[in-house]
Amino acid sequence: MEVRGIITRLRERGAFHIVELTAELLRLCRGRGAELRASRIDPRWATTFRQLRRGVADVVRDRGQLDGEDAHRLAGLVAGHGAASPPDVLVARAIAEGLDDGAGQFFADWFYGQELDLEPGDPFPVADSKMRSWVPSSTGAPSVRTEPLDRLPRLRLAPSDLRGLRVSMRWADAQLAELEHVERFGIGIPCGPDVFETFTWQRYSIDAQHLFFHVRPRDEAWLEANVRTVLELAARRGVGLLVLPELCLTEAMYARLVSSRAFCAVPFVVPGSHHAPSGVGPGHNETGLLVRGKPIVAHRKFRPVLFPDRLDDDGNRRDVTRQEHLAVDESRLSICVSGDWSVATLICKDVMDNAVQDLLRDLAVQLVLVPAMSPKVEDFADLAQQLGRDPQGVTLVANVGETVAVVGVPAVKNRVISVPHGAGSLWVFDRAGQIVIE
Repeated sequence: MEVRGIITRLRERGAFHIVELTAELLRLCRGRGAELRASRIDPRWATTFRQLRRGVADVVRDRGQLDGEDAHRLAGLVAGHGAASPPDVLVARAIAEGLDDGAGQFFADWFYGQELDLEPGDPFPVADSKMRSWVPSSTGAPSVRTEPLDRLPRLRLAPSDLRGLRVSMRWADAQLAELEHVERFGIGIPCGPDVFETFTWQRYSIDAQHLFFHVRPRDEAWLEANVRTVLELAARRGVGLLVLPELCLTEAMYARLVSSRAFCAVPFVVPGSHHAPSGVGPGHNETGLLVRGKPIVAHRKFRPVLFPDRLDDDGNRRDVTRQEHLAVDESRLSICVSGDWSVATLICKDVMDNAVQDLLRDLAVQLVLVPAMSPKVEDFADLAQQLGRDPQGVTLVANVGETVAVVGVPAVKNRVISVPHGAGSLWVFDRAGQIVIE
């Protein structure tokens, strides 16, 4: 039996963590999924499954670290069924569920303090999100749905295919702890919807490819003052998490705002984004998540946008389709995790990628923060609805355009709010996604 082999290998080591055993069992479940589904609904094994699950939970109760004696007892439970033993893969699933029942609260401990580059099949912790309790009527508990049988409520395996993306997970328990006290979200709007009126950029071509880079405000002092006003207003209105739109800063503006501690006014800030370095590309479109003014994670846009420009390289009036000139070394999704939270920050076009949307769901990201600059927001609204349903997360999009905010929460009807451009530089939402008017 493969399960006995897994337990024997770990027993020979003498000491092992519950995550190591659970991950091996889930990989077995993934590799023999069809057999597991058939045996899981076979009534002949229902009693045996429940007994094995309960026995495993008793062996590991309230302990994340196991030893050779624990492994010996687990092996005894497996062997105790003799000729009446159910299929090996069903035994693996019963043990995995028993481990989660008895000591699943210790799964997260295995990842404490680590920064992981996930490979296919690697285990990762699932945040025990408190966001569902924020919504008076949520989309429904995952327990009533048919979940894949290679995952548990508090532990999953990275997908077998990461779709060409690199995935980083950084443990940030101390930095994310204050999210529990966030009562209000904010979408900051420091400029109008017309990008041609507010911004300019480098226009050039390489090998007949029309390009653009170094988007910047026509009046940098004006826009920087507006950003500072938004931050001050957000602080006065009790906003705990603020998202600003894509490319509303320059590299120099961002540096000044950081050095002057302007971002410290709000506990959590996604400071829009900016192109770096200045001048022609290739370069980066950068954002991140700041906690009390200090960056805890950075993100570089990896899906360049195609932009319908009105001028050619010489400034003459002509319709030209330009591509954002990004230096894309890798397509990386960076996630901050803790026992209670998982947070990802991406930029505009990144989240319009089907592969990214699939990974956000598979990785059970609970809070998705997106600075954007887009005339169309349908993809953002669709994503917010999907993530509100599974994994019952919150999505916040701050946009330069006719629609300035898209907010999705895990409400019973997957409520998504799209806010048109209008008066005011700050939209405030409560935990249930309702606009706060004061």
